[in-house]
Amino acid sequence: MDDFAAVLRQADQCVLLPIMGSREVDDGSVKSEDLAAKIPGSIVVDGLESAANWVKQNAREGDLVVCMSCGDLYKACDMMVGKA
Repeated sequence: MDDFAAVLRQADQCVLLPIMGSREVDDGSVKSEDLAAKIPGSIVVDGLESAANWVKQNAREGDLVVCMSCGDLYKACDMMVGKA
């Protein structure tokens, strides 16, 4: 987690969604809020639509939005640009 936090602190703003299990079983011991606590100014939203809405309301012309996920974050990306 510390490595993720160190990298994500380089962003001007970090929007985190709930952690989605991929190959490991989610035992509930790691939460997005734990990561957010290590990244000043980050926020945690409750899902894809909330993430898309936050970006649409807060991103300004000239901003670069990077979306990373092992899951279906592409759906939020589509919402951000009006394809969904």
